[in-house]
Amino acid sequence: MSTISFRKVPSTDGAQPVYQKSAKRIAVALRAVKSKSSIKDPRKDLLADLIQLHKDRPEFTETYLRRLAITNFGAGHETMCSALTSIMAMIGSHAGTAQKIREELRFTTTDPPISHDDALRLRYTQACIKEAQRLHPVIGMSLSRRAPAEGISVHGYYIPPGMTVGSNPVSLHRNSEIFGQDANDYVPERWLGDNVEAARAMDRYNLTWGGGARTCPGRHLAEMVLHKVVPAVVREFDVEVVAMPREDEVEYYFMAMLTGVRARFIPIGDEKGESRG
Repeated sequence: MSTISFRKVPSTDGAQPVYQKSAKRIAVALRAVKSKSSIKDPRKDLLADLIQLHKDRPEFTETYLRRLAITNFGAGHETMCSALTSIMAMIGSHAGTAQKIREELRFTTTDPPISHDDALRLRYTQACIKEAQRLHPVIGMSLSRRAPAEGISVHGYYIPPGMTVGSNPVSLHRNSEIFGQDANDYVPERWLGDNVEAARAMDRYNLTWGGGARTCPGRHLAEMVLHKVVPAVVREFDVEVVAMPREDEVEYYFMAMLTGVRARFIPIGDEKGESRG
């Protein structure tokens, strides 16, 4: 493929990403502990471990602690939140999708909560999850690399030595040469076709979890959570999406957040439900 596509990244000027809010809370916690350095922090969480590390080994500076805490918060919590938001938003905004998932769930062999082994056998449910992550990957900017000293040729393009390059997951995942003319549409069935070569190509160019040596180290844990949570929610609730952000409203600062999704989770058999942001 020789096509290079470009996607405008909306400005986040004036916005306050969750990282900034988290950084402030982390700074407050560090200051509080620093003022009572002789007292061990009674909490048993990641930040407490990092603070204790700083006390025991001062070479792990406060700046290091802040960066590591923010990185772990973003990589662990916000990525999962973003993935679940996009998956439930896609399922809830496409008629008949949730019902097909529930029909598939009728043939599982375990009572709720569903086992991970059974979850992996739910081909349509798995396709719904995969398709939502294709359209709305958690990472919205390219994970850059530097061309080697001798340069490199990729699909007919020569990249000079030392040049920083990257592939934007959002643009790549909507490339019609890979995913078809309906690449901008939510079509779970594209992952269920009989064309093995096409399926392999889609997987090969799927950067939902990164790729190669830089694949997300928490991928398998995250997938297990998604595979168990999504069928559990759909089994118990009708999800009705009442508001979706426009494409130009999606915030891209490193992650791609579907901020602004509003949905009603209506217990099966209940007509009232509850609206949640």
